[in-house]
Amino acid sequence: MIREGMAKLGVKPLLPVERQSNTITAYHLPEGLSYQVLHDRLKQQGYVIYAGQGNLENKIFRVANMGALTEGQFGGFLNAFEQACRQK
Repeated sequence: MIREGMAKLGVKPLLPVERQSNTITAYHLPEGLSYQVLHDRLKQQGYVIYAGQGNLENKIFRVANMGALTEGQFGGFLNAFEQACRQK
């Protein structure tokens, strides 16, 4: 659900589908939005994302989807993400 939702929002994954993990997915940061700003906006709404590492530190973010998560929680994250990207 996260991957489908992110694709609908136009967010590009770092890796092709066949190379992606089942527990965490890396995405390119939306244009004009820093990791720290995106992280802080999502955290205000109760969601945490993770920074890229090394030379990808300011280029990607990672979303974990581990645990007993519901469709409602995935949908909530996608809504929060969309709002975070639209804020000025």
